[in-house]
Amino acid sequence: MSVTVTETNNTVTISGSYFLPPPSYIQANSAIQEAKSYGGTSTQLNYIFNDSVNDIEGAAANAGVWSNIIIAGGNTANPNLMRGTTSLRTIIGGYNNIIGRAANTDVNEGINSQVLGGSHARIVMNNQDRTSIVSHGTIVGGAFNEITNGDFGIISGGRNNKIEEKQGAYSAGEYASVSNGYCAVISGGYGNSNSGYTAVVGGGYQNNVRLKDSVIAGGYSNNIDEPKDYATSASLEHSTIGGGRSNNIFATTGGTICGGKDNSINLAPAAGGPPEADGPINAGAYMSIGGGLNNRIARAVAGFPLVSDCSYSTIIGGWNNLVNNIGGTVIGGVDNQVQAAYATSFGRGAQARNAGGFVQGGQAFSAVGDAQSSVYVLKCQTTDATATEMQSMGTSLTMRNDTAWSFRALVVGRDSATNSSVGYEVKGLVHNDSGTAAIVGTVGVTTLGESSTPTNMSACDVTATVSGATLRIMATGIASTTIKWVCRLEIAEVTG
Repeated sequence: MSVTVTETNNTVTISGSYFLPPPSYIQANSAIQEAKSYGGTSTQLNYIFNDSVNDIEGAAANAGVWSNIIIAGGNTANPNLMRGTTSLRTIIGGYNNIIGRAANTDVNEGINSQVLGGSHARIVMNNQDRTSIVSHGTIVGGAFNEITNGDFGIISGGRNNKIEEKQGAYSAGEYASVSNGYCAVISGGYGNSNSGYTAVVGGGYQNNVRLKDSVIAGGYSNNIDEPKDYATSASLEHSTIGGGRSNNIFATTGGTICGGKDNSINLAPAAGGPPEADGPINAGAYMSIGGGLNNRIARAVAGFPLVSDCSYSTIIGGWNNLVNNIGGTVIGGVDNQVQAAYATSFGRGAQARNAGGFVQGGQAFSAVGDAQSSVYVLKCQTTDATATEMQSMGTSLTMRNDTAWSFRALVVGRDSATNSSVGYEVKGLVHNDSGTAAIVGTVGVTTLGESSTPTNMSACDVTATVSGATLRIMATGIASTTIKWVCRLEIAEVTG
């Protein structure tokens, strides 16, 4: 507004211009002024703005329809609608937004739900689900967002995002909800879905969560999914994918993938299809992949035996690495594998096949594991003068066929009752041809030191032998004396 006041010969002249609201503003204001109340009783308190196109079903005839309000928005082709016989719903603006199913008589379906702008939003109980009611849902803006299952769900914006249930079909043709989007959240993004109990999708594109208390922060086409055996899914929870692309966590508790691409925890050999196609149920818990490309932690892998548990396994990063047993670790690198419990591999082309091994790959000649070195910690306890095998994690060290090992072992023994000790170095060469191991040459044993009192440890002995396809470091103690033995075994290995 601009106004000028001029005084001339006792005459005051006011000139200038002032702002007139545009017609659209006037029309909108008029629509607000023309809000209409609907209901058979004065306590129903249903209100519609722009009532010529928007509609609250049953408001005039059913006393159970009360305290619903549609504030503006909508047009002839795309009205805002409230369906069913429930209450306490709100639609503010936008168009083609719908809360409730037409002619539904369940008073809780969609109750206390709201759509705050945007278009094509739906807060509607799934037509196939006869057991779950969606209520207290909120959609804030965006387009084509849907909440079809789970109380207290929130979609903050974006496009084509869904909070829904996963269904299992019974033989009678009915459906039951097997994962529930209670208190689920989708913060935004495009094409995301969430049916996990108190689960969250932060954003991104085509991400999917189906496990309880799980999170996908963002990224593209990431999945936290549940097994075909729906009865087991209730105990699977607390998994996280930070971002990246096409990462999958399946049927796991406490799994974590921080990022990267095509990484997976607990997928089946046919990893290209939907996780539930043929995946084994529950590989364990608390497995993690830091990032990288095409890294896998799985109990079922093509070409490997099915193991019972991969819990507590970790791949820090790298490319095309695999852990296929409990407590395994790949530090990084390329084409490294862990097939044994509590083993570690790194470098390039390492394959940890014996429990507790720390294996470094030096780039394979032709196959993973054919050029590498390993370190093991072996132990045993003797109480007599019988030779006893020292083992790694309670297991013997097995050689591959057509393989040679050059080995060196540092061995220490201690009688803690008398503080007496003994130490040895053991060196040798062993090879395995067609399944039978043999010592090549002579095993060298050097005594590093031995206590003479109070226990005369010179009666002890250490050597290396073979049995079948295994290399064995043997410790011989003293009668009626408890001696704890520990060995650091280093192996240079070649296969072919």
